[in-house]
Amino acid sequence: MEFTCRFVFNDGQVVSRKLVLSPGPGWQLQVEPEIAGESLFVRTDATDCLRHLRQQCEAHAVIPLCHGARKNFVQSPMQLDCGGMAGYLVNHGQPASEASVPIFGDCEPDEVGSLAEQVEFKKRWLSSLR
Repeated sequence: MEFTCRFVFNDGQVVSRKLVLSPGPGWQLQVEPEIAGESLFVRTDATDCLRHLRQQCEAHAVIPLCHGARKNFVQSPMQLDCGGMAGYLVNHGQPASEASVPIFGDCEPDEVGSLAEQVEFKKRWLSSLR
């Protein structure tokens, strides 16, 4: 599967890269040309591949502009069991809707956050549902 993903650098420069995802076992995400010093990410599913890519990007002040990097992106266990290719965009106090978004779908810079911000948002979202 091929996708185009935009990346933003801390100076505001935006570049596009081709992502080639090969389903597993041992899912592979190839970034062409490389970004943040790496081009190949091998993990258990698409979500883990993106998480590793984001870790590398964060270390170089680069942010991928995709739904999977949005602060309010969450995935159900079933979505993860199916390879992690989709998830939900959620709001505090509201359950996830039935409409899912593709993990590598395009989004804007003001919609994304760090891995830590995403984890914290999910915790607060889950607490808001109780």
